Order: sequence, then C-alpha cells, then structure tokens
Amino acid sequence: MKHILFISCLKFLRKISSFLQIGNPHGKAPFLVEKPDEEYEIYKHLDHISIWKLHNVICNNLFGGLIIDANNKTYKRFTAFPWGIDLHPGITFPYLGRDSYEIDKAVFLITPEAEGNYYHWIVDLLPRLVLLSRNLENISNVKIILHKSTKSYEKETLEILDLPIENIIRLNSFSIATVKEMYIADYINYNEKFPIWKKQLIDSFIERLTYKEEYETYDKIYLVRGNQKTRRLIGEKKLIQKLRDLNFKIIDPQTLSLSRQIYILSKANTVIGVHGAALTNIIFCKEKTKIIELRSNNHPPEFFSEIAKTYNLNFCTVSIDPVKTKKNKNSANRQNLLLTEENTNELMYML
Repeated sequence: MKHILFISCLKFLRKISSFLQIGNPHGKAPFLVEKPDEEYEIYKHLDHISIWKLHNVICNNLFGGLIIDANNKTYKRFTAFPWGIDLHPGITFPYLGRDSYEIDKAVFLITPEAEGNYYHWIVDLLPRLVLLSRNLENISNVKIILHKSTKSYEKETLEILDLPIENIIRLNSFSIATVKEMYIADYINYNEKFPIWKKQLIDSFIERLTYKEEYETYDKIYLVRGNQKTRRLIGEKKLIQKLRDLNFKIIDPQTLSLSRQIYILSKANTVIGVHGAALTNIIFCKEKTKIIELRSNNHPPEFFSEIAKTYNLNFCTVSIDPVKTKKNKNSANRQNLLLTEENTNELMYML
C-alpha cells in the first residue's frame, strides 16, 4: 500500500514538473530519450559499455544522478529507474536544485546506491571509473563528480588510480553542476548478473596495486559484518568459536584498508560470510576458492553466486531462517538470521 501511494505521488509530481521545474534552466522537466546521437560516442568497450562526450550539460545527485543536455534531454543510458521509467526524481520533482558549481571539464560518475555502500562502489562504480581513467587523456587534470560520501575505500581507490583528491567534487542531492565538457560512461543495470567486462576492468585495477608492506595471509577466513544493523546472524558467537577451532581467521573487512582486503582475500582458499557487503571481497579471490554464503531462505538475492560464476569460484550456500518472514523481497533481505544447530552442522559438513 505504501509503495502504491509513493508511486502515485511521483506521478502527480511528474505532471507538475512537466510544466515547472525550479533549477532547470529550461524551466520544466527534461525529455527522456534512449541515448545521445552516435557522434557523441567516443569509445566503446567490448560492444557493451561506451564513453560519451557531451557539451553544456547540467547534472545533479538525485538517486544516482541525472544529466540534462542543452536541449533539455536526459538519457536512459546513464540513469537508473528504481520506480519505473519516467519516474526518476530528477524528472518528477518540481525542484531540481540550485547552482553550486560551474566546471569547464568533468567526468560524471554518480552511481545509484554507491553512496556509502561498498558493494555498489566496487561492483557498479569502480569498473566505469577504471574504463574512464584508461581511455581519457589527462584524466588527472579533469574534475570528477561523485556522490557526497567520503569513505576510506573511496579515497584509496582514487589514490590507486592516481586521481588527485583535490579534483573530486562531491555533489549533494539538490545541488547542480553546470559543465561545459562532460565525459560519462553508460550505467547498465544488470540486476544480479555480473558480466565479464566488469571482471576485466576490476582485474586491471588490481594489477595497479603495489603493496607497501607484506600482509599476513590466511588459508581460511570468516568475514563478519562488523557493526552493521541489518542481516545479523543470531548465534554467530558459537559459530565463530567452532571456526576458530578449525583454524579460521575471523576478519572484519571494515577495519582494513582496501589494498589489505584485496591481498588477504587473494591468498585465501576458503571464505565464509553472511550475505552482505563483506562478501563483495570474493571478487579478489583466485579461481577455485571455496566460497560459502550464509543467507536467508526467504527471497535470497543471487549477487554473489553470479560473481562466483564469472570468477570461476567454488560457490555454495547455507540457507537460514530469518527471524521474521517478509513477503517483500527488499524487506526480506534485511532480516536478521537465526542460526540453528542444523545450519551449523550443514556448514561443518561442507568444510
């Protein structure tokens, strides 16, 4: 019922914004089209993802960002639509924002849900950032427009790619940047799929790493969710003790640098973790590494199983009852899990 009411409100606002949109220099919401003309495409990677060069655009950070060109057009190619086509906040809201920046040349890389979210930063934003950094001349002299969060792994990513922190512009939701020359890579929503081109670009990022120190390595690792408030594993303390008896190293990735996470995971042979951001690190594992995902038996997403397919990992799951059963898939994925003795025995058998 709440979702239906929310969509109805967006549709109502859409009618208003089609006549009046404050902050848009054209005075009303932009027209939605598929993609720019081919003349603006400057690079194509494996026929899957392209880089485009646009002139005299404005952009903001409403849900993953939106760009509007000089003809008041915005593009499906660069935009996510969580509530349906034509209902992006940048199209539906009568208030777009206020001018905050005027920039000569910039890269636009705001990505849905990447703000403060490790999974979406690594899986959705990083491949596109690598693609742009590899194919744009003098990118270190170009402003890069990102969402407003400043997590340590974001800063380290930029350092590894030799992108100066002083060139990063953090755009708030209702701020507008006016850009004379804009470079942008396609945003392609694969849902739970993980295409090979993402692996190739992330692999090239890993190759840039030079470790300042040699970190300890561990054959068997259990990844904890740290201070996360959702999807906690009730009964985890007993499980951790059993795993320690089997020489597992218990690691909270949030306490480690990005380069250290990459190094440690690349040396492991067995990795266990509850469904969540920490398991994103299986991207850094070598082929045939055993991955065991502890996850809900109620609408479990397949993000990590799809990553495992692309990376040729030995992937399996232990399905656990949630504390509460939810019909809505998104709500179900946030429930705490109740680890039983049967679940624990199933996991021990896999080891």
